[in-house]
Parts: sequence; C-alpha cells; structure tokens
Amino acid sequence: MPEIKNALLYTLSILLLTGLVVSYPAVSEEKLPEATLYSARGTVEIRRAGEALWQRAEKGSQLYREDLIRTGAASRAGLKFSGGKLVRLREHSQLKIELPADKKGRLNLLSGAIYLFSRASKKFPEVKTSHVSAAIRGTEIVVNTSSEGTRVAVLNGAVELKNSQGELALKSGEKGEVDSGGSLKRLLIVKPEKEVQWVLAYPVPVSRHDFNLSFKSLADREFFKAAVARAYSGDYEHALLFLNKIKDGSPAVKVFRAGMYLAAGAVEKAIKLHQSMTNNRTAGLYAAILKSQQAVLALVQNDKISADKLVKEAYALSPDSVTVLLVKALKEQSELDLKAAEETLNQALKLEPDNVEALSRLAEIKLASGRIEEAIKLAERAASLAPDYPYALNAAGFSNLAAYNTERARRYFKRSVDSNPASGEAYLGLGLSDIREGRLSDGRAEIEKAVTMEPMRALYRSYLGKAFFEEEREDLAEEEYSHAISIDPNDPTPYLYRAFNRLSRNRPIEALSDIEDSIARNNNRAVYRSRFLLDQDLAVRGTSLAEVFNRLGFSQIARLEAIKSINRDYSNYSAHRLLSESFDGFFFADAAFSEGIISDLLAPVSFNVFANQTGFSGAAGLNEYSALFDRNQNRTGIQGSYSSEKSRAAGSVFETGKIDNFGYFLGYRGGYGRGRKSGGFYERLNRADLAAQYQLNHNNRVIAQTAFIGRDNVEPDVSDKADEVEASIGTHHVLSTNSQIVTRVEYLDRSFDTLENRVSREASEQVKLDTGILSFPDETITVNQTTDERFKSWRFSGQYIYDSEALSLVLGGQALDASGDSLEESMLLLDSTGFFSDLGADLTSSADYSARSYSGYLYGTLHLADWFDLNAAVNYSDIELPAFDVIAPFIDGTRSKDKWSPKAGVILYPADNLIIRAAYFRSLGISSESDIGSIEPTTIGGFTQVFGDLPGAESESYAAGIDWKLPKKLYAGVEYLYRDIERESITVKNVLTIDATTASDNFTLSSASARDNERDEQIRAYLYAVLCKRATATLDYIHSELTSFAIDEVLKTDRLALALNYFLPSRWFGFLRGSYINQDANGVDTLKNGGDSFWLFDAGLGYRLPYRHGAVRLAVNNIFDQNFIFEDRGRNREIFPEINGRLEFSVNF
Repeated sequence: MPEIKNALLYTLSILLLTGLVVSYPAVSEEKLPEATLYSARGTVEIRRAGEALWQRAEKGSQLYREDLIRTGAASRAGLKFSGGKLVRLREHSQLKIELPADKKGRLNLLSGAIYLFSRASKKFPEVKTSHVSAAIRGTEIVVNTSSEGTRVAVLNGAVELKNSQGELALKSGEKGEVDSGGSLKRLLIVKPEKEVQWVLAYPVPVSRHDFNLSFKSLADREFFKAAVARAYSGDYEHALLFLNKIKDGSPAVKVFRAGMYLAAGAVEKAIKLHQSMTNNRTAGLYAAILKSQQAVLALVQNDKISADKLVKEAYALSPDSVTVLLVKALKEQSELDLKAAEETLNQALKLEPDNVEALSRLAEIKLASGRIEEAIKLAERAASLAPDYPYALNAAGFSNLAAYNTERARRYFKRSVDSNPASGEAYLGLGLSDIREGRLSDGRAEIEKAVTMEPMRALYRSYLGKAFFEEEREDLAEEEYSHAISIDPNDPTPYLYRAFNRLSRNRPIEALSDIEDSIARNNNRAVYRSRFLLDQDLAVRGTSLAEVFNRLGFSQIARLEAIKSINRDYSNYSAHRLLSESFDGFFFADAAFSEGIISDLLAPVSFNVFANQTGFSGAAGLNEYSALFDRNQNRTGIQGSYSSEKSRAAGSVFETGKIDNFGYFLGYRGGYGRGRKSGGFYERLNRADLAAQYQLNHNNRVIAQTAFIGRDNVEPDVSDKADEVEASIGTHHVLSTNSQIVTRVEYLDRSFDTLENRVSREASEQVKLDTGILSFPDETITVNQTTDERFKSWRFSGQYIYDSEALSLVLGGQALDASGDSLEESMLLLDSTGFFSDLGADLTSSADYSARSYSGYLYGTLHLADWFDLNAAVNYSDIELPAFDVIAPFIDGTRSKDKWSPKAGVILYPADNLIIRAAYFRSLGISSESDIGSIEPTTIGGFTQVFGDLPGAESESYAAGIDWKLPKKLYAGVEYLYRDIERESITVKNVLTIDATTASDNFTLSSASARDNERDEQIRAYLYAVLCKRATATLDYIHSELTSFAIDEVLKTDRLALALNYFLPSRWFGFLRGSYINQDANGVDTLKNGGDSFWLFDAGLGYRLPYRHGAVRLAVNNIFDQNFIFEDRGRNREIFPEINGRLEFSVNF
C-alpha cells in the first residue's frame, strides 16, 4: 500500500507540474492592447487580426498587434500607444500594427499619411511602407505613402530610411522622398506647415444668414438644411455626406462644400475646389466667402500677410457677409486687436443674432479683457443654441475655468472632445483642468494631444513646454519653446517661458535675451500678458522677473522695467512684485515693503504669492522656486546662512502650498549671533509666520497674514529686547474690467525694552538758595538708561483702481490709530562739571501718547501717446506725533501737522530703447517708526517717492533721469534726485534742581523745538554689459551729499563698484567685485578725521541645484581686510570694516 500511495503522489505531482508548464505560455502570450483610439472623426474602422470584416471604431476602442485601422473620406483618427506615443491618421489612410521577428513594434502604413508625436524619442516603433522602412529616433515625423512613393518629413528628431536601394539619415528640417522604384532623395523642408496641413484645425465659420438658399429640388433643400445643421454642431464629415447628395451645382453649394472640406481637414480637396471656383470667376457674396476661407487657411498656416490681403478683399466684396465678418474678427484677434475684433463681432451679431460662432468668439474677447461674467453668459448661450458646437463648448469651458468652476469647465471640454475629437483647444482645456487640480502628468498628456491636433499652434507648444518644465524635464521644455518660436516668432509667450527654463539651468544671460525678445513683442512691457485669449495664465504673471536681472547684477534694469510696466498698467500685480524685489538697501525698505503688500492684494490665489515670503537674503538669489502653472501643489523649504561677522547663524523652514481656491504659508525663522572679540554679546531672532489666501470667486479674494516676532540683542553696554505681533487681512474685489477695489486692515502690538550704559544727553542744572535760583550753563550728563515701551496700532486702508488705454486712476485713503506708553528709568553717573556725580540720582520719565495719521490721495496717469505718459497726483495727510522725538526722555502730549502734497511726472519713450523720466513731488512723512506699509503708490514719473525719512519729515523733491539700452548687450543710465527735507526736532532736557535749604533734589523735564533742514542730493549712474553667453560686467556709481543745516553737518559719499559675474552651464556661478569708496565729512561726529577713502574687494562662488531645488553660495567680503571708518546712513550694503565670510544655502522639495 505505501508503494501505491507513493506512486499516486508522484503521478499527481507530475501532472500538476505539467499543467503549470503548459499553462504558462498561455499567460505570457495573452494579447495586450498596443494602442487606444482617443480621437475619431468621420468614418474610422478596425479589422481585427485573423478577421475579414471591418467594424466601426468608436473613441476608446483598443488595437492589438496585427490589427488594422483605416479612415474614410474627410475622416481622421488619433491613436495613443503604450508609453504615451501619439499617432494621427489622415483621411483615406490604412495602418497595421505588426510584431516582426525581432519582437520590436512596427507600424505598417499601407496607404495615406500619419503624423507621429512623442517626446520619448527611443520608444517609437519602426514605420514601414511598401517602399521603405523608417527607423524613428523621434520625435515628430510625418509619413505619406501612395502607389507613387513615400515621403518622410522630420519636423523634429531623426529618422533612418532603409530599403534595397540604400540608406538615408534625416535630421530635423529634412525630408526624404522614395519613388516607386525605391530611389532615395533628401530635401529640405521649406514650410513645415505644408507637411502637416491635413492635421491642422481650420475654424471655418458657418452662417445661416449667408446661406439662406432656395432650391428647385425639395430633396436638395432638405439635404442642405441637414448639412448646415451638422456644420453648426461641428460634425463636418456628415455635413459633407449630405452635401454630396445635392445635385445643385451652384456656387453657394460649392463654396459651402469647400468650407466643410477645410474644416474636416481635407485641405487638398478644399484648395482644389477653391482653384476651380476662382478659375470660373465666382463673384459677389460667394467670392467674398471663398476669399475668407482662403484667409482662414493662410491664418492657420501662419501666412499673416496673405491672410490680411484676403480679408481686405473679402470685406470689400461683401461687407455685410457674416462669414466675412467672422473671419475678419478672427484675423483681428490673432493680432490682439481686441477692440476691433469686438466691434466686428457685434456687427456680425446685428446681422445674425444667434450665430454661435460670433457668440463664442465674442465670449473669448470678453474673457481676454477680464469680463468673465459676460464671457460665461455669451459662451453658455452659444452652447445652448448649438449643444455640440466645439467652439462654443470650449469658450464656455475656459470662461468657467477662469471663474474657478473647474469641474463645470471640465464637463464642457469633455463635451467638446466628444463632439469634435480634433479640437486642440478642448484637449488644452482638459489639460489645464487636470493641472489645476494637481494632476500634472495627466494634464501634460492632454496638452500633448492638443499639440498633435494642431501642431502649428505656437501657444500649445508653449503650454506643453511649461508642463515639461513643471515635470523637471527641462530639455523637452526647451525643445517645445523653440518649436513655438519657430512657428510664431512674434509671440512673446515662449520667449518668457524659455527665460525661466534657462534661468533654472543657470543660463541667466540667455534668459535675459529671451526676456528682451518677450518685451519687444509685448508692447514694450516686461510684465507678462497672455496672448492666448482663453487663458489668463495667472501663475506666469505672478512669477517674478527680478531673479533674472538680479542674478546678472542688473538691479537698476529690474526697477526700471517694473516702474515702466506699473505706469502703463497699475493693476498688474506682477509689475508690483518685480518692483518690490528690485529694491536694494535699507533706504528703500519702506517702498519695497509697500510694493510687496500691493502685489499680494492684487494677485489671485496662487502658489507663487507665498513662494518667496521667507525673507531669506534676496541678494543671494537662492530662493528661486516659482511655478509656471496655477495648480494644486505644496513645497517645503529649508534655508540657512553663517556669517563670520559677529558669528551670525540663521536658518528657516517653511511650508507653502495651494489647494484649489485656498493658499497657505507656514514658516519659522531663527537667528543667533555672538561676538568673537572681548566682552562678547549675543543676538537672537525668532519669527513665526502664518498666511492664508482664499478665492471666494473670480471677483473676490481674501488674504490674511500674521507674524510673531521676538528679538534679543545683548552687548556689554547695550541690550534690547523686542516682541511683536502683526496681523492683517486684505480683500480684493473686481468691480468691472477696468475697475477694482482693494482693502486692508492691519494690527500691530509691539513691546520694546532697552538697557544702555553711559548714555550722554543734555541737561540743565540749577541750585535753589535762600536768595534765589542759581542757574548753571547747559552741560552733558551721562546716565545708565533703561526704557520700557509699548505700542499698539490699527491701520485701515482702501483703494480704488481704474485702468484703461487712455487713463489710469488710483484713488484711496488710510487711517492709522496708534497709542503707546513709554517709561524710562535711568541712573545719573556723572556730569561735565562733576558737581552732581556723587548723587547717584534716579532719573525717570514716562509718556502716554497717540500717533495717528489720516491721508487721502488721487493719482492719475494720462497715456497721451505711445511715447508720452503724464502723471499727476495729490495727497492730503494729517498726522499726530508724540511730543518727544523717538528717544528718551519721554514727555506726555502730542503735536500735529497736515499738508497738501502735489506731485507730477512725465515718462517719454522717444525711441524703443530710450526712456526719459522727470518728476516733482512733495510728501509728509510717517507719524511714527511703525507707520509703514501704506498701499499708496510708491512711484511718480518713474521715480520712487518713498524713503526712510524720520517721523514728521516734510520733503520737496525734483528728479530727472535718462536710460538707454542696446538690448541683450548694453544698458546705461543716469538719474539725479534733489530733496529738501524739513522736520521739527524736539529736544527734551533733564532739569536738576538742588534745594540747598532742604538738601533735597528735584528732577523735571523741559522741551524745546527747532526746525531741522536737510538737503539730500543723489546721482546714480550705471553701465551694464553682456560680455558673452557666460559673463556680464557691471559698473554702478552713486554720489550722495547729505547736508544738515541745523548742526552744520555735511556728508559726501562717492561709491564706484565694478563687478564681473560668471555663469557655467554646469550650474557653477561666481562673482568678483571691486568698490572704491570716498567719504568726505564735515561736522560728522563719527568721522573725526574728515572722512576716508578706500578700496574693497569681494568675491563669491556658488552652485545651483538642478530643477530649482536650491543653491549654495560662499562669499568673502573685504578680502584684503581693509580697515576704514565709514558712515553708512542705510544707503549702502555689504560694506564690512574687516574680512567677512558668508555661507548660504537653500533647499526646497
């Protein structure tokens, strides 16, 4: 029995193993789909391997190896292969998917034409025709074959042709022709659009007004009626089927048929019919429509000169033709003449009020000019009149996308794709919807489909490049931008996108070149405006250009371009962002802060609004991550620095992100420093930030920010401690296309404690005797001073903005209500006579005060001509200040002043590369040192009018400047600023009274005011040069002369800085700078010797991480350890009286 049992087990085991072995090949040979049909127009059929019958294919059908697919007349199909490869088939094409012996995929094109697109160049299968085999090396190829031969056009990539006659290698811009005998010939591609003309989408208008025909045959009338209905739904293929049944051969039917051929992609048939009708001298209305169809063909193929000529001829023949008017508006749209296009479309709608093409195009115009509600209303009306019309559905989709109705927009785009799978705009819309919701890869795949649908649409290429850039595939992004530029060299969009791509790759000089090209093509504006009328491209507009200019050392150019853009379009938030980040130094800190607030208030919800709020050394250029798409995403950053000056170490960590209509920022920053010399000290900073933004709808947005700050600074003779809570909430409300309102409420709570040893101050001493008061001359006393200050304030700001082509207005006001209390407790150490030195007296002072300010302002800019802008403004301010002047001793009471401040300025553009600026302005300064952050405009006549003046200062300023550039090579400019500054100076003195009769003392305070008059003159000049693709040189000169008449003080400073900046494609960068500084002082206490002059040399080396993930930089200042005495006054940076090293790093992920 055991033997039988063992035998059975053995037999069973063999059977099981055999079964497994036999079944294994069945699993391995299971057929997997090779491609999916994502687009089908007209008649598309599939024949399965081993079958004889063809079956109709629907969108979503899958194809396997050895399957065949074919297209009928006026039909097209799109296939998506595994790995993302896209293939489109022309009409009358037949393709077989084969599996040769080497197991590599192969496409056998039996007839017709295919267009192949993939950015994964090595994943394309071999393409075979009856004449040749083509080994595809990517990434855009067109293959045409017939009985007469095969033509292979390489739009991008490389192809190797091989047959029995030989081999031929082709590269981008070349095509190979193989005749029926197999001979190979190389040719250049002169017009790429001709190679793909059957792929392109031709927006041929349809008008019942123009084709209200009568037919002798009732059947013909019904067939034509059905054809028009199909055309209105975008079903051009079935429209042609009905047209082909009509026996009437009138010009009207022929021209309508030509339009349907063109719309269906049967371009050669359309052209042939056009030629026939032209030869037969078709006249009148239908001759005009014929020319308008030819204009559409020229526009799509980027022949704008021919398009313009044809539109003019068509309009001259029939100015009341709706078709002609629609094509005329299309041409005007392509030239961004939105006003003319809107007038033309309104004219067409008067003739045919329910024309869906006109309604859809008018919705595009409304959307482009920011009238989103009007756009939605028009587009959805068009979609209700023609539920399957792709242009109406696309316009409704993009309008809803702009209104943050992403899901509703997606439904419209899906309907458009279902109705017309050849609509590139619909795929772009689906792609943007996916990307907005955070599905970047899915969105990029949809945009790739848009490109295959319309390969000659430059904007689609630009958006695909953006998607690759966001996916950190920068080589592919560069490729797409270059394609877009070659298609439409006059579009500024791809130049700007490519600039950011090159900046990320540490090629800032090439980025500058692209920005200059973008400016030249964008009405001479540096700030981006999307040329795609259906998308606002908010993320790109929120991306700062300052990074490009600052990396090159061209800081003055950044500021100039920003001011120029603001002058032309005040409400553009990206211009304010650019200006904020271009300011350098403490002297302009208030202006930079205000411009940042204005930008934040005007910007829509976006990842980029909070992307640079860490406050980490903007000069280093390390905090560079910006997104080019408005999408859901989050980012974490870690930054740090160490400076040998006072052994300072600092670091920060932050998290920022966007989720649908909500954006947020969380950050912490800390710093610590301690002395290296005797009697060391420490300084400490802790700051926590929280910010959020929410887009209620496309017209309303809220932004809230708060910060908790703690600072400690301890030195042997001085220490201070500050704690601060800041909070604000702002709103942005769009009233109409031209007008909007921003508001802001801000709260500040600050405490500030100080301890300072051996402080000198003025005092008056007197002795009370029996016979009277004996007064002594004023003298200097020395005290150990302790102060404790508390300050709270509320600020309310509101601003109305109006922008139009002729006039810009900014009307606003603010109210600041602040209160504070200050306490001083000091000990008298000695006096200049030594009489009271042994008393050890305690000196105290205190004050409860208010510091209020109220102001209103009106700024206007008249755009008198393209070359002439006139600024005029007026401000009225009423401020209340404490009775004391910033520092102890403190006294109760307030003082007030008010002032009307007129302002005027001009900016002239006498030539494209020349700017002349001049300004005059008066100002009344802040009410306290905490009175900063106003949203009043900071510029007038191309000059900054906000400076770091002391509270209560009144100023009158004159300025003039001239700037010139040789784009991409040389930039030069000079400006002069003259300021008269007047303020009331308060001197509070301790009065020490000794009562000799009672041996007691008494301390009181007295105050006196005086007018301080100052004169501030500044000359700034710059010369920037691009030496080559890797290096720039900069020369900056600043002369300042500050005269204080009250104390007879004159401080003259000249600074000449020369720098060389170098950038390598390997991501290394460096700089070398030499600065000559000469300071001449008269009456300045810190410069007893009358001034100093010296040279400083600085150098730095850094490395930029790939894909904008951060950078590291080491800089050494004052390399030769030059000793000098220098009075800064907050107008210079990076001037160190000893050698100083600084290491910085930034990482984000």
